[in-house]
Amino acid sequence: MTAIQGRAVMLFPDLSKDGKAYARWSQVAIELNVQGYQISISTLLEDKANDEEKQQD
Repeated sequence: MTAIQGRAVMLFPDLSKDGKAYARWSQVAIELNVQGYQISISTLLEDKANDEEKQQD
């Protein structure tokens, strides 16, 4: 983790059927940001994927 300290990091979580992947990574980002990291979570896949794509494993 020391390699990313002081750097802005954007994460792109995988799609999930129920949005739990995005929610989990968002929680991790909040926890890391409290420790001084600069983590952002992209909503790109959640915003652009259709329902069929979200249901695929």
